[in-house]
Amino acid sequence: THHVSALAYGNPDNVNVIYAARDNYIFVRTGNTATYDRQFKIDSATTIKDIAIDPSNWQVAYAVDAAHVYVTVNGGTSWIALTGSLATSARNVGLSTVAIIKPAGSDVLLVGGQTGVWRATNPIGAPGSAATPNLKLSWDEFGFGLPNALVRDLVYTPNLTGLPYGDVLSVATLGRGVFQITGLSARLAAPTSLT
Repeated sequence: THHVSALAYGNPDNVNVIYAARDNYIFVRTGNTATYDRQFKIDSATTIKDIAIDPSNWQVAYAVDAAHVYVTVNGGTSWIALTGSLATSARNVGLSTVAIIKPAGSDVLLVGGQTGVWRATNPIGAPGSAATPNLKLSWDEFGFGLPNALVRDLVYTPNLTGLPYGDVLSVATLGRGVFQITGLSARLAAPTSLT
């Protein structure tokens, strides 16, 4: 049987949006309706593992399968691969999670998998410019003290009024625990530090 393999929903500019994956199909509900109004099959994908919606624009979303990173800039009407140097360096192994972080003046895409956490800056161009996917996206390792372990999930908590803490990335690993990277925005701008 087929089941939902990834789900992302709600956004400041569209609280009703839902992106749901089943195998290599992604379904999108754009409004407050009972049905999905868009469906797209990513032919080059295996089962989609995770989806992240850009918090500034619900029409931009990212998805990962075990070996690829995909983006839509048109609300799920079409998807394109952004795997770039992850594939050419053979680091696109066992991908399982994706997150988009928006520190001042840039967008940072994070993916996690068997080879750790990887980051790419401005995957669809600089914020405020036309959304154009970078097909030759360059990725570098990101970690700051993370163990050499399979990354299962990435969850970002931004600075929000009323929260006692924010700007924190939680990284769940397989068998090694959950780690938190505080002050994430400043760390995203710093050069990679491998340990």
